[in-house]
Amino acid sequence: MELKIFIDRLKDGQIEKFKLEVPCDFLGIQEDDLSFIAPVTLKGESYLASDHLILKLHVETKILMPCSICNEPTKLPIVIADFTQAEPIENIRSSVYDYTEALREEILLQVPQFTECNEGNCPQRDSMKKFLKAEKAPEAKQNPSPVHFPFSDL
Repeated sequence: MELKIFIDRLKDGQIEKFKLEVPCDFLGIQEDDLSFIAPVTLKGESYLASDHLILKLHVETKILMPCSICNEPTKLPIVIADFTQAEPIENIRSSVYDYTEALREEILLQVPQFTECNEGNCPQRDSMKKFLKAEKAPEAKQNPSPVHFPFSDL
């Protein structure tokens, strides 16, 4: 699926508003630890501003990732409240701008590296505490080591 904006439709100050729901196939993700389970919903507008095409979008979808603690599948929403793309018109060949790659990149940047089920309260967290580092005592935090600033005399 290609997501395109036709520049000719935006002449004379026209604003193109749209609301789309596209399958998540264009993301090209086939991994065991990450899958997109909902279509990508796009709501936004495009217009010409001087010599640039401006694209503003609100993007939503859902992913499925394993919990970092218990490894159970966890559903997470991906929401990009304000995706803005400005592209010089001189870079757009044939008056058609394909924003598929820019959108794909932005969505993948929003995927977290780690997740935890039950909104960050995995029930198996207590059983994992013995494998985690113990936090230092509060006294050690109050007396930090002296910091040396080598260029402070310049």
